Amino acid sequence: RGLLAVAVALLLAVALLRYEDARADLSQAQPDSEVHYYAGLSEEALGNPEKAREHFEAAAEDRKLAAAAQVQLAELSARGRDYQKAEAALKAAREAAPESERAMEESVAVLRAAHATAQRRALLRDAAKQFPGNSLLRYERTLDGTKDEGLWMHLGADADRVLNLASTYLRLGMSDDAIA
Repeated sequence: RGLLAVAVALLLAVALLRYEDARADLSQAQPDSEVHYYAGLSEEALGNPEKAREHFEAAAEDRKLAAAAQVQLAELSARGRDYQKAEAALKAAREAAPESERAMEESVAVLRAAHATAQRRALLRDAAKQFPGNSLLRYERTLDGTKDEGLWMHLGADADRVLNLASTYLRLGMSDDAIA
């Protein structure tokens, strides 16, 4: 198969959650940043976090994939309880893509897990201006004692909002927060 066909097969295998197939396609692919990113997703799903980290680090060198790859690196680090490394990756993601709500959400949650209260509160203030309707950021503010009378109605109106909060916490290895 040609290199383009191999790359397409790799992307399709990841999209279809066929990670073993993706790994096989990877062995034939020209390793560029996008291939590394999808290979990282495959290795992570197959339970190989160190191989995934290698691929995400390679993908992060590409400006167009830096934010996404850094978020993946942060999630790997957070699941390993290395919150400093996770926050460093999320900071890089926010710098690469200041509009990334996911990087902002995860930063706030990671800083809470790291007990970096002052840094977290400063980031929450910025986040409130940039993403005022974000469910996770609103919830995180209530953990600091901020009143948000409409939050529970907002979350209750759409079960996907609650599932999104839980999913974010699970990606960060924060299972207690996911079920709280």
